[in-house]
Amino acid sequence: MKGQGRLIHRALVQAGLVGALLVTITAMAAMDSAIDMDGATALLPILAGAAALLSLLHAWFVHRHQKACEAAVEHIVQIAHGDVRSSVSPLVTAQMPDLAAAMEGLFSQIQSNIENAQTLAMFDPVTGLPNRASFCGQVERILVERQIVGPAAMFFIDLDGFKSVNDALGHAAGDHILARV
Repeated sequence: MKGQGRLIHRALVQAGLVGALLVTITAMAAMDSAIDMDGATALLPILAGAAALLSLLHAWFVHRHQKACEAAVEHIVQIAHGDVRSSVSPLVTAQMPDLAAAMEGLFSQIQSNIENAQTLAMFDPVTGLPNRASFCGQVERILVERQIVGPAAMFFIDLDGFKSVNDALGHAAGDHILARV
């Protein structure tokens, strides 16, 4: 049944293409024989035939590349759900290489932006050290994963009076000193 549907659809598309061509040819012939028509009026049948032909060509293209279009849409849905690591379907790459290249470039940029946002969310941009959220997450993970049962200790360093360094030398110098510490 599915195969018959495709054959019928293909025959209708081909018949439509032939019909659009006939409309265009008839319009051109009418234009040649219509001496009293002005230029704009004479172009209308040709434009209508061309629009019909383009519409049928579009339908044929979509039908011919239906599986690739569905694969491309499926990949876009995967990206929307957070799967930025999967690659574009080989079917899309084979049938629509320009679209596949554009999708790969776009999704690569999205992945890079997500990684940059994660880095900015977990690390101090000045020192490159883990920030408070990252530090707390790492401490929790270490405490959960540690093999030794018993008490644990943590060494904590606080830089008192660092505001006076920033005030005296400026924030750029203070950032440089902080990065060195």
